[in-house]
Amino acid sequence: MNATGYFGGNRLLELPVPHVPETLNWSTAYPECVNESCSSCPKIPEPNDPDWLGDIDAIVARVPCDEPSNSWAKDIRWQQQLLTIAGFVTRAHRPWLPVVLLSACRPPPNLFHCSLLMRQEGDVWLYNLTANDMLIRMQPLGSCAMAQPIKCDMPVLHSSERYVCGAIVLRHNIRRAESTREMVVLVSKEISEEIRRGLREAGCRVKEIERIRNPNAEEGAYNEWNYSKLRLWQQADYAKLVFVDSDLLLLTSVDFLFAFPEISARGNDGPDFNSGVMVLEPSDCTFQLLMEKLMRVRSANGGDQNP
Repeated sequence: MNATGYFGGNRLLELPVPHVPETLNWSTAYPECVNESCSSCPKIPEPNDPDWLGDIDAIVARVPCDEPSNSWAKDIRWQQQLLTIAGFVTRAHRPWLPVVLLSACRPPPNLFHCSLLMRQEGDVWLYNLTANDMLIRMQPLGSCAMAQPIKCDMPVLHSSERYVCGAIVLRHNIRRAESTREMVVLVSKEISEEIRRGLREAGCRVKEIERIRNPNAEEGAYNEWNYSKLRLWQQADYAKLVFVDSDLLLLTSVDFLFAFPEISARGNDGPDFNSGVMVLEPSDCTFQLLMEKLMRVRSANGGDQNP
């Protein structure tokens, strides 16, 4: 990381980052399958904390990326720099710390959340980061120790009447599993009042949303409106949500999922994950980011299940 010349008259302190061994690649650091009964944390080399860490006023780092191929998303050296920066923020003993990232690629929002972005001009990204927030966002890695549970609610998206019975069964199974979470069903205006009343009588909280069309779907296709799921990030009443598709059969409580950070989901094939069950944190800036990518990013199968 080299910040020479970025801050005019201020004293600049450079910190070299250790070399990443050739044997360490993305698949070894972040395997698709992990043994949850055995801790297996990725060992990515980080520099030792310098003596002056508690005296710094800001962090500036150049983070190269392979734009526009986006292969940076699975580059260990890129990940190493970002984790090093985040680690310094957690140990700098400051209530907050300005961090400037010089990169042609957008920093990953699950680590550098868009709500913490103060300003962006071209390849310059200015964040205002706090130690507590970064501690939460850095865990877990692999099958490492889990973060502490956060008490929130469980929403379920539902915009088609054919899934009503599934949603009611889901609510019954959640109650039967002695979950302490509220179940929220998101419905579009196309859902009748009779159906909504049935959901409320089953113990669900019902919230209306405006549907979002899948730009890659044909008119009348089953997946035409499945991007309505993005409305989950607008549910600001909740700090954290566990989304569950209404056709899913729960056999036990899933309350433990609230201990996971955004975004946690079941892996599917390679880098893809299945969005039928996922943990997320509502944020309007994340919603806006997703909407900006709507026309530019095409899913693996044309739908939302395998992003």
